[in-house]
Amino acid sequence: MERDIVFSGVHIGEHSFQPEAVLEELQERCVKPGYRFVTIRTGYNSNRPVIEEKYFLQWAKYLAENQVYFVFLYTLQHAPD
Repeated sequence: MERDIVFSGVHIGEHSFQPEAVLEELQERCVKPGYRFVTIRTGYNSNRPVIEEKYFLQWAKYLAENQVYFVFLYTLQHAPD
């Protein structure tokens, strides 16, 4: 990969986050428009339940299949006990 490549992308999960709806949101806001990068804000807080591992695997597989680079933002910043 060239080090000077710039990708346009989207950010998901900043104001609301429903793990079961992320796949559809990725398709509509990232894959269909042709973006190649997405950040998924998964940060844990006391008002948000712990996100099940199955969702991370589902999102990663979907994004890899669609050649979209991704990062899970704040995943461990406030890790649950």
